[in-house]
Amino acid sequence: MQPQKYGVTHAVKICFRHAPGATFTKFVIELVNGALVPLMVLVVASFIDNALAFVNENGRIMPIIIAIALMAGYYAYSQISQIVIRIADKALENALREKLRPQLVRKQSCVSYALLESAETMDLITLVCGNTEGQMMAILNTGTNIIRLAIQAFGTLYLLATHIWWMLPLFIVRHC
Repeated sequence: MQPQKYGVTHAVKICFRHAPGATFTKFVIELVNGALVPLMVLVVASFIDNALAFVNENGRIMPIIIAIALMAGYYAYSQISQIVIRIADKALENALREKLRPQLVRKQSCVSYALLESAETMDLITLVCGNTEGQMMAILNTGTNIIRLAIQAFGTLYLLATHIWWMLPLFIVRHC
């Protein structure tokens, strides 16, 4: 038997195989969370612009109310999404425990008795098989966090590039 390295793709495949609903829910929520951060930057900027225009008596109150409603909706969504993610995590962990644990016990039962008598080998088996669900969940969480952060970073950079592109030439002219 050759040692294999397992990464994020293996964890994602295993999680989708054993708990597709919970894994899909987790991925969708993380993708939406990543996309909402740059959009909320636009909502806050719109709120500030409209509030300043209203104070200067050039604007209307309705865009301010809409921006406040969107910010309140985002806050409510973020609270609810955290609860849904915790529920999906528990469902995923339970599914992995139910389906992976028997497979690990079967593999462990195929190990020769001479290896099981060795304390070092038993410690290694316990270390590897002891918290498999937790290891899979940690790998999956790392993968979803990377995806969410990448979406947030690229979305924010896109906003900066499209809305504040004119600052770069000003910055270069000022410091040259």
